[in-house]
Amino acid sequence: MQIKSLSIHDFRNIEQADFYASPGINFFEGLNGQGKTSILEAITLLTSLGSFRTHHLGEIIRQGQTSTWVTGKITDSDHVEFETELKVALTSQAGLIAPRKAAWVNGHLHRTASSYLAQRHNTVQLGVHSVIFNPTDHDLVRGAPNVRRAYLDRVVSAEDLDHLESLRRYQKALQQRNRILKEGGSAFGAEAISFETVLISEGARIALRRVSWLHANESLLWKFLEKIAPAQPAPGLSYLSPWVASSVPLDLSEYLTALSHAFQKSRARENLAGVTLAGPHRDDWDFKLGQSHLRAVGSQGEIRSVLLALKLTEVSAFSRATSQKPVLLLDDFSSELDLNRRAFLLENLTQSGIQIFVTATEAPLRRFAEFFVENGKIRQNRSVEEPNFAKNQLLERSPSQQSPDQT
Repeated sequence: MQIKSLSIHDFRNIEQADFYASPGINFFEGLNGQGKTSILEAITLLTSLGSFRTHHLGEIIRQGQTSTWVTGKITDSDHVEFETELKVALTSQAGLIAPRKAAWVNGHLHRTASSYLAQRHNTVQLGVHSVIFNPTDHDLVRGAPNVRRAYLDRVVSAEDLDHLESLRRYQKALQQRNRILKEGGSAFGAEAISFETVLISEGARIALRRVSWLHANESLLWKFLEKIAPAQPAPGLSYLSPWVASSVPLDLSEYLTALSHAFQKSRARENLAGVTLAGPHRDDWDFKLGQSHLRAVGSQGEIRSVLLALKLTEVSAFSRATSQKPVLLLDDFSSELDLNRRAFLLENLTQSGIQIFVTATEAPLRRFAEFFVENGKIRQNRSVEEPNFAKNQLLERSPSQQSPDQT
C-alpha cells in the first residue's frame, strides 16, 4: 500500500499543506521546528488514529482553531488498480479535554478506532499501515513498561485484528473491575469475579499473542542487527511477567490456568490496593544484548542499532503476516543515525520497494523526491519520476478538502 497524495489542514503549525508523494523515498528537509515531524504525525493519525508524539490529541489542533483534518489518497502500487480516500478529523469539544474523533473511508464514517482500523484487515484496498522510527523510540529500551506494552500491542494488532478486539474487551472489563475495587467492593464478590472471568479469557490470549510475536521475530531482529552492526552481541527479546512462565509460546490452556491462579492469589491485596494487580496490563518485555539487559549495558550507538533493527523487523513481520507493505516513517534521520547506518538503511529500503517518508535537517545522501519545509509550508525542491504516478507537485485544493462539518 502507498500514499499517493496527502492534504493536511490546521495541524500543529501547518495551516494547509498538500502534496503528491513518490512511491519510493520522500525526503523532507528543513530546520528544526518548521513542521517536518508534523507531516509524519499527520500520516500516523491517518493510518492509526493516534500520534507518536502525544496522548492528548487536542494538542495537534493548530492554535486558535477548533478542528483539524488529514486526507490521504492511497493506492496499491505502481499499477494503480484502485484509489481509496481516507480522512481523519479532530474537533474540539467545549468542556472536554479530548477532541471528537471521526474517520472516513471513501466517505463512509467510522466513529471508533477498531471499526476504522478493521478496514485494512477486511478489505486490503481500504487501509494502510505505517511504521515509525523517531527519537522517542529510545523509551522502548529505557522507558516505562507501559511504553513497551503499548508498542507491542500496536505491532501485534497491525497483523491480527483479533488482538485489537481482545484489548478492547480486556480494557473495558478492567475499568469496570477497578471501579468496583476503588468504590470499596470486594475482589471476592460475584460482580468483580464476573469481570475477572473476562479478564482471564482475554488476558490469556493477549499474553499468548505478545509472546508469540516476540518469539517468532527474535531471529529476524538478529539478522537485521548483523547487517547494521556486525560486531554487536546477538540481541534477544524476553517477555517479563510474574504469571507467564516462559518466553516460548505455550498452549492457550496453560495461560488460562496460570492467569486464573494469579487472580486468585492477588484478590486479598487488590482489596487493599483498590486496583487489579494481575494480568497482562502489568506485564513487560525487554531487550537483551548477549547475556545482559540492553538498557543496563547498551551504549547510545548499540541502542540505536537495535532499535533500527527492530523497526526493520516490524516492517518485515507485517509484510509476512499480511502480504502487504507498510509505509515507513523516519523522523530526525540525520541526528539519530550516523553516516554508515544511514547509508545502510537507505540502501536496504531502496531495495525493499516500500514507500518511505524521511525528515532531516540536511540534504539527502542521494537523489530522492525532495521537499523543503519552512513555517509549516511545503515546497518541492526536486522530484523523481515514478511509473504511473503524476509528477510530484503541490496539489491545488480540491472540493474534497472540506471542513469536518461540511463532510
